[in-house]
Amino acid sequence: MTQPVTVPYISLAEVKDYLQINSNTYDARLGSLISYACAVVESYIGREVKSNTYTETFDGGTTQVFVSRLPLNSVQSITEFNGTNHDYLVGPKNDGSFVADNFNNSDVSSSAVLKTRRKKFGLSSAYFDGQSHIGISDPESDNQKFDFQTDDFTIEGYFRFEDISNTKTMISRGDSVSNKVELVFDPSLGAQSRAVSGGTETVNVHHFTSSASVTGYYTANTNTFQHYAVCRNDNTIRLFIDGNRVKTQTTSNTLPSLTHGSANNLVIGKNNISGSENYFKGYADEIRVTIDSKYTESFTAPTSQLTTDDNTVLLLHMDGINGSNAVKDVSRSTPQFIWNAETGSIKRYVGGSSEGNPDISVIPEYTFRNYPRGVKVTYNAGYTTIPQDLKVATLDYVKILHKQTQENAGYSLQGESGKQHTLSANFPPHIRRVLEMYRLMN
Repeated sequence: MTQPVTVPYISLAEVKDYLQINSNTYDARLGSLISYACAVVESYIGREVKSNTYTETFDGGTTQVFVSRLPLNSVQSITEFNGTNHDYLVGPKNDGSFVADNFNNSDVSSSAVLKTRRKKFGLSSAYFDGQSHIGISDPESDNQKFDFQTDDFTIEGYFRFEDISNTKTMISRGDSVSNKVELVFDPSLGAQSRAVSGGTETVNVHHFTSSASVTGYYTANTNTFQHYAVCRNDNTIRLFIDGNRVKTQTTSNTLPSLTHGSANNLVIGKNNISGSENYFKGYADEIRVTIDSKYTESFTAPTSQLTTDDNTVLLLHMDGINGSNAVKDVSRSTPQFIWNAETGSIKRYVGGSSEGNPDISVIPEYTFRNYPRGVKVTYNAGYTTIPQDLKVATLDYVKILHKQTQENAGYSLQGESGKQHTLSANFPPHIRRVLEMYRLMN
């Protein structure tokens, strides 16, 4: 099980405000007492309070497993050993619900191959050798996924360049140099999102890499995964690298509306225009396209596999066997597991269980494959917003500890006797009553 660094769930500023302390005289002591108090409370209630990410492994052969931390906020990934490899299971939306059935998965054809040696997340990433690409269909002509025009959108993914000596296409869609949308890397302009409609450039948001004096300057990196994202929110188009907003363009211009068909598929790794392909060479992982703006300000780049939601129209995890070119769009796939926030249960879901095995019963359920320690779950649990009663109880405990370190140890709290309490989990009754409500019983 992953053991994160313990993080106090109340701050020094909150304690000083609660104790009405204005000076910095006791800051070092209060900092130590905060860490101690939070650790003792967590030990007593049997759970970490502040939300964090954990990884646990479980035996298979059962319909569900239970994580040890609560409340369960999200399940970031699950792998299931199949006897040879660890398969990543398709999950539900980030909140555990099912994605709306308003789009279909795209068909994906790939001449790029999956490589397990290098990846950002999951089992593998897609390797582009400078002559390969991935093509992604738009399944429905009357409900096109990639016809953005003036609508909000986000195009993002992790790319690991092996060569940046000339222009390299990350993602594109177009039928000619006069009608295209592209996200590229240009040695002179850096990362660049550009659109041309009817021969007129309608969008061009980029930043320079050639001079440290230029606002947004950064050093272009090779042989390391970097997260690139371009988002449109109303009339503002923003470009992000590793979560940093590096450039913004304000425009009401439209992106080209292209004829539906295979000739105008979304393409990863090259421009679909003869003579201007600008093939990408390197690795790509976690490609997602949505019909909303995911980011409007700088953000922390994703630290786990991307998830789907009702606005996601493409999601490629690039997971598979080494050397395979079987890339799948899972943006609209039926989930292969579901989870319950209150109980912490994660259940193999029948409707999406292409990998699980049915058990023998009157009403068959699907089980995780029966291998010891064959199920690995990465999840986020704990309180994203600390409950107010728990916070006040901890603040009161810090107050008691702080008072007892003063020379005049005799004191009393309203509603309590002046009896001193030792530096232990021998909590006063008013604190214990609150903690009992959060205590996990084995």
